[in-house]
Amino acid sequence: MAFIQKLPVTGTGAKLYPDAAMDAGTRGLLDMLDPWSWGGTVPPDGALAVDAGPRNYALAEDGWVEDAARAVTSTMLTSDGAVQFVDTDDILRLPVGFRQKVDDTHLGLIYWAKNIPDPAGAGSSNTIFASATAASVNNFSIGAAYSSPGVISAARVRCNYTNAWVVPAAIQTAMFDGALHQLGFEFELASDGLSVTYRVYLDGLFVASTSLSVNGVLYAPTVSEYAAFGQHPVGGSTLRGTLWRAMMQELEVEGARAFADTVALDYEINKARILAVSG
Repeated sequence: MAFIQKLPVTGTGAKLYPDAAMDAGTRGLLDMLDPWSWGGTVPPDGALAVDAGPRNYALAEDGWVEDAARAVTSTMLTSDGAVQFVDTDDILRLPVGFRQKVDDTHLGLIYWAKNIPDPAGAGSSNTIFASATAASVNNFSIGAAYSSPGVISAARVRCNYTNAWVVPAAIQTAMFDGALHQLGFEFELASDGLSVTYRVYLDGLFVASTSLSVNGVLYAPTVSEYAAFGQHPVGGSTLRGTLWRAMMQELEVEGARAFADTVALDYEINKARILAVSG
């Protein structure tokens, strides 16, 4: 797995990560307000072409030259520094660092978004984020079930080691209240392999945790399989809003800070600038 690398700072001899929240465990980061994520220029408001999208660029990632996120429907737009999700088939395919490996044991995902329930949402397999495999399962997913069109009955996080965890009401509300939030989701496989601890975070702060018994495994994805925000082949989408930023952390790597610390730092350094453009 390639991790995002430090970049030389011209004229100083120093090397820094492209983003202040990154560390040795950062496998992927997209920031819609940062020219680095767009190859040098943040796009103007308007249509995001098919196969266009933010990336993790070659200078930062040891050969991830072609590992681009891809907007796969022509309806997707950028506005106020965010990628908009309007239709149920809107997909933002993510760099490979966001995709789970078969031996992942401790990961964390942070994303910044405004989101509302899908007015036509139905069923139980609706994702905001998902990493799927050839086994037609989500190795790691965040989403919700609907009791009737537009009415969410439960918001959930799951890695395929366990059943899904229905997250606390405060997290569910923030996932779908239409306001700007930073949300963090962490899973950690116990050293004995018998349980997984989930932790959730909201706007820089830890909210809750639970432990569930292991009853499954992660599957090895094929080369063509991917992680995505929005609609995914394994299920429908429950992302109806705007996405500003997303970050995947591998937390057992030497030099990776505790996920709670990364969530807090990420919130501290990004809240004001994202809020300023989020309306």
